[in-house]
Amino acid sequence: MVANTSGSLPRPITIIPGPDGNLWYTTDAGNYIYKMTTKGTTTSYPTTINTKTLIFGPDGNIWINTYNNTQLQKMSMNGSILATYTGLPANGIDSDQMAIGSDKNIWLPNQRSNMIQKSDLNGNITNYLLTGSAQPIAIVAGPDGSLWFTENGTSKVGRLPTSGIGLSEWGNGSNGMSAGAQPWGITVGSDGNIWFTERATNKIGKLVY
Repeated sequence: MVANTSGSLPRPITIIPGPDGNLWYTTDAGNYIYKMTTKGTTTSYPTTINTKTLIFGPDGNIWINTYNNTQLQKMSMNGSILATYTGLPANGIDSDQMAIGSDKNIWLPNQRSNMIQKSDLNGNITNYLLTGSAQPIAIVAGPDGSLWFTENGTSKVGRLPTSGIGLSEWGNGSNGMSAGAQPWGITVGSDGNIWFTERATNKIGKLVY
């Protein structure tokens, strides 16, 4: 556990609020995750993987994925590594966003391996392969109980029920989405609709379903 000042952070990337009232984030330089108070006091916790994205699971622990590793790691909020899970594709994960599904599992897009992945709280991994070159990059749990994700490679938004059966896709010149839009980030608005960024067209999109 190493204390840092807010002015010396090594290329921070992903940041999320924690249930403890602090901010938690990853950086682009090393095997650490960081906790920052709202007054700027920062503590770093070492991991054994190259961190990229993190999320708080329904078990109260921190789940961390990687840039180019084949592992998913679980850490307690005091910085203890509880488990490291394998079973991910050999060419790594590389996703920008994870989600907690309505089934209380950890869901993550895998851009490099063209699939959506589910991990239960014991680290058992299930892979759902997508068609074409979808390259999913961000994911969110929708108000309908399904997982919604952006397909950067096919310029579509996808929807997958927690059962893993019944994939639906919209976009790439249809349903109001620009052709070649390269959607990236995705979230649920206060209106209950799915909102996403179109990286290639400098637009924000809304999907009403």
